[in-house]
Amino acid sequence: MSRAKRIDKRSIVEKITDIFDIPSSVLPWGMDMELRNDKEIFVTGCTGISEYSDNCVIFCGKGMKFICNGTDFELYTFADGRVKLRGTIETVHIERG
Repeated sequence: MSRAKRIDKRSIVEKITDIFDIPSSVLPWGMDMELRNDKEIFVTGCTGISEYSDNCVIFCGKGMKFICNGTDFELYTFADGRVKLRGTIETVHIERG
């Protein structure tokens, strides 16, 4: 009987921060975003959330913001610069500066 390989679904930023035990918020490249279909978004390198409602979330990081619009947003985790958001994601905008 063969064992199934475990698939690591973490982003490269998450893997690096775990291996070297450093917070993702100190990495020089700012934030990293990963969308999984239109129901989940993962953000690493997030230093704060400037707006949070059922239909809009603004993630802040080094020199940029990710603005997510949609419906039924629910924040699942926010620790060590990593955020997991669930809901129906309609648009994502990136602002620099």
